[in-house]
Order: sequence, then C-alpha cells, then structure tokens
Amino acid sequence: MFRLRTLIAFHTLSIMTASAAADRVEPGFSELAAALDAVADAIGTLGPDDVSPFVAALQQHANRVSAVMRRATEVAIRLEVPKRSGYRSAAAWLAANTGTRRAVAQERCRQVSALEQLPALRRAADAGLVHDEQLGGIARCYEAAPEAFDEVADREFTEQAVNDTPYALARALQAWRQLHVPARRAARSTMSAIKRPDGTVHGTFEFVGSDAPLFVALTEGHIGRSLRAKRDGDASLQDLDVDHLRARALLDLLDAATRRPLGRRPTAPDRYRVCLQVDPTGRLGDAPPEAMCDASFFRLVMDADSEPLDIGRTSNVWTDAQRRAVAQRDRSCRFGGCDLPASWCDVHHIVPWDAGGRTDVTNGVLLCRHHHVFVHANGWRYEAGTFIPPEGALVGRRQVAWPPAA
Repeated sequence: MFRLRTLIAFHTLSIMTASAAADRVEPGFSELAAALDAVADAIGTLGPDDVSPFVAALQQHANRVSAVMRRATEVAIRLEVPKRSGYRSAAAWLAANTGTRRAVAQERCRQVSALEQLPALRRAADAGLVHDEQLGGIARCYEAAPEAFDEVADREFTEQAVNDTPYALARALQAWRQLHVPARRAARSTMSAIKRPDGTVHGTFEFVGSDAPLFVALTEGHIGRSLRAKRDGDASLQDLDVDHLRARALLDLLDAATRRPLGRRPTAPDRYRVCLQVDPTGRLGDAPPEAMCDASFFRLVMDADSEPLDIGRTSNVWTDAQRRAVAQRDRSCRFGGCDLPASWCDVHHIVPWDAGGRTDVTNGVLLCRHHHVFVHANGWRYEAGTFIPPEGALVGRRQVAWPPAA
C-alpha cells in the first residue's frame, strides 16, 4: 500500500511539475507566434533594397530556433526521455515528435553530441551565426577524427563558417579530412546489398572521392528528366518521390549497360535470356510480361523429377533488322513526355505476343524499361499513336502516325 501511495504521489508531482513548466513556456511560444505573424505581415511592405537584409536576418533567427531545438534534444537525451518513452534511440524519438525523417533526426543528434566538445562552434550556433549545413559539415569532420580536431580547428572553422562563404568552408573541411582522416580509414566507395526472404533487396552505399561526383552526374540528369515528365503529367511517375526516382535512375543505368547495341556481331551475348520452363503438364514457368516483348527465348523441358530433358534452341523474337527499323522510326520512348533514346528502350508488342500478336515492325513500338514495366503492370494499350490507360483516358502530348506511312 505504501508503495502504491508513493507511486501515485510521484505521478501527481510529475503532472504538476510538467504543468508548471508548460505555464512558463507557453507565454514564450505565444510571443514567438505573434512575432512571426508580425514579420510575415511586414513582408508585403518590403522594397527592393530591403529584401536581402530581411532574408539574412530571418535566416539568423531561424538558426537560433534550430539551436533551441538542439538544446531541447540535449536535455531529452540527458534525462533519458527517449528510453522512458519506449524508443530505442534518441533519433527515433526525435523523428516521431517532430515529423522529420529518421536521417534528419540522426544528423541533429550527431550535432548535439559533437557540440558538447566544440565550445566555439556552440557559441556561434546559439547566437544564430551558423546554420545547420555548416554545423553538420564541421561536426562530421570532428566525428571522423576527434583526436585531431583540437581547439584551434574548432575556432578556425567556426570563424570561417561565420565570415566566409559555404563553398570556402566546404573546401577547407575537405582539405582537413584529406590530411587527417585517411590515416584512420582508407577512402573507398562501398555498397552492401542483402536479399530478403520476400525477394526484396536491402542495402546501403557510400561513394567517396571522384566516385561521388560521377554518381551525381550520372543520376541527377536522369532524375531531372523524370521530374519534368512528372510535372507534365506522366501517369507512371505521379506516385514516385525523389528517392524512388533515384533508385529508378540507378536501375536504368544498370539496365542500359546490359544492352547490345544494334549492329554488333551476332556472337555478342543476348541482352536478355528468358527461360520458359515447361513441366510434364506443359505449363510455362513465371517470366516478367515485359520480357516476353523483347528477349531471346530458349525452351527448358523438365521431367517429373525436375531433371532437364530438352533445352531446345535459342530463337530471337525481335531480329536486329526489326529493332533497327523500329528505332529508326520511333527514335525514342513513345510514352507521352518521355524522351529516352532508342538505345535505352525495348521493343514492345502492341498486340501482346501471347495473344497472337505478330513479331513485325508494324506491331512494335519503343518503350524505355520503366514505361515498359508500367504499361504491362497496369494494362495500358497503344492506339492511334498514344498509350491509353484501361479506363480510356488519353495521356501524353506526343501523337505519332500509326501505322507509319509507306
């Protein structure tokens, strides 16, 4: 009974303490909200010469808000609030309570940890003189080699963050890492991938040195093209965010590397080889529907004990001459708004091959890998020079004559 009374008293005291703290904090939040409303109302009165200093001052105040958030996170970690709330990490707790992504929350927690050892940077951050991007770059350097990041480095990088351009600070931090970090860890690009039981693949990657700008250069152009197509109404991209587009860009680059350019000698390996597995009952094994359009097929007949009986002979569905003719006519992917060149495309059967469609030029049209998968997965059809969804709504701005004139 005494223990129960003690717990009740402690719980009541906690509620009263929390209520008292809320009473102290609430006026500050009310004043902050009123100040923000006043600043927002004043924006419309700014002249051409007032906007630049206004934006600079507003950013400094935003930096101070970030500093207060870091201090609140620091207090939560010290009081073990995440653990008491049932979270496995401070980042998970912060992400849940702020609505930010886990990666953003993890970055903020790393900044909190680093600032405990970087007094000069902390003073500048609390004053709003350093924004999160600058602070994060300095904190990552500290984490990479804490024993080499002394008071001089803390002071000099803080002064550069306050007084110099972000690009100059980034170059200085990169030079510092090259001087101190390689002795601890060899700089090399890495990628890990694990295939899960459900067939999905999970992994992480890190590109360093010259590999990083190469990866950005190869993928960003592809992502930009997809974003423009999404803005113009490409139905296959409406539910995809930037992370999905980045994964799609990487897959498209890998897929393009497997393609056999037209005109290469016949002994070159096929771009795709699809095994049609036939058991004694005559049923075909699983194969992606888009692979049926544009691949080399070979037959594999199995007996009741799954032993191969006959692998048949390879036959090319679309010949090089047919692919060359379709590529010459279509030039690029024919899905509305997509301009990926023919070298990135498959030849799609307009009337499906398994539904009796002929494998000839008049029954073929170019589709990039992404749109080829999308068309088969969603049942779109090609009529009068455009792709039409099952409900019949026209999508795409380009109209091509079909069949082509002789």
